[in-house]
Amino acid sequence: MTARDEDSPAEADDPRQAFEESQAQVAGARWKKRLKAAVKIGLAIVLMGYLFKSGLVDMTRVETAKESPGLLALGCLLFTIPTFINSWRWQLLLRAAGFGVSWWRVFQLNHLGNFFNNFSLGSVGGDLVKAWYVVKSCPGARARAGLTVFVDRFIGLMAMIFLACLAGIPLISRIAEPEVAVLLGSVWALFLSMVVGAWVVSSRWLRGFGLVRSLLERLPGPFRTLEQALVVYREHPGKLAISFGLSLLTHTMMILGVLCLAWSLSVPEPIAHYIYLIPIGLFLNALPISFGSWGTGEIAWEGLFRFGQVDLGAITGAELCFLLHILMLFWSLSGGLIYLTYRHRQIDAAEPIAVSDQRKEV
Repeated sequence: MTARDEDSPAEADDPRQAFEESQAQVAGARWKKRLKAAVKIGLAIVLMGYLFKSGLVDMTRVETAKESPGLLALGCLLFTIPTFINSWRWQLLLRAAGFGVSWWRVFQLNHLGNFFNNFSLGSVGGDLVKAWYVVKSCPGARARAGLTVFVDRFIGLMAMIFLACLAGIPLISRIAEPEVAVLLGSVWALFLSMVVGAWVVSSRWLRGFGLVRSLLERLPGPFRTLEQALVVYREHPGKLAISFGLSLLTHTMMILGVLCLAWSLSVPEPIAHYIYLIPIGLFLNALPISFGSWGTGEIAWEGLFRFGQVDLGAITGAELCFLLHILMLFWSLSGGLIYLTYRHRQIDAAEPIAVSDQRKEV
């Protein structure tokens, strides 16, 4: 036996070496999270500095919104009400998954998510915070509880894109213009891909084909999680339809809220010329690229309105997004009170839904 053969079993069975390797992996993951958080915060600072220095965001112009306090108040109200309705939507999804939970409890978790979306210094967004809290409250059904957050987010995004499709219908007459064609084509393609994807992963008939099963098994982590969630909820099409309808209602309120902010800034352009850009802008603003989407959201809105050749008068698309960020920031502050006073309580969980169907497909 060679010296290498004699040493390899000892190396493989050395508990100290295994412990050190696991600690190194944990430390590496921790530093990776810190680096990611630092990049997001640094990106937000750099971009906001650029926006102020270049004049794309001018506080003098933004402060003109104070001359229309009624529109500002209405805009705030239209962004506040959706939080209550979204809590009802998530409660429906939780109960469909077998969890007995009160609306107030769901509202607390939802508002915690809003708070961390704006104030988390780490790389964890509001959805992950909501998932962590609800999973910790359901020790006997953690995976099932976490899936509800993914379905809730998917339905919300799908409804937002659907509204963008509807808002773009009046622009079909301008489809020959390259800018309009690109925007409308991208939105409709994204919505159709979401519909087809949801149908494929939740259809028993399609999942019966070996090729489809093989492709689903190769999905990346987040898409695999969403696929598992949609399989669970396919037994509750009514609850999904109600959730989608509630999402349409809340996103319509948010679009009207942005219109109120635009009117408070005296935007001269007719509504029909830019209303289809608002749901696209809200979708882009939800992407977790920088800290709280500060900087990236403003630049995305500026580019979006310029690409759509929309005349916003004396203000810029970046300033409209900046005013929206300020509004959302102040509303989410109340989530900090919930964070300080929230206490974990176990949520009652019934038996998993459609367990027998899931086992047949495995």
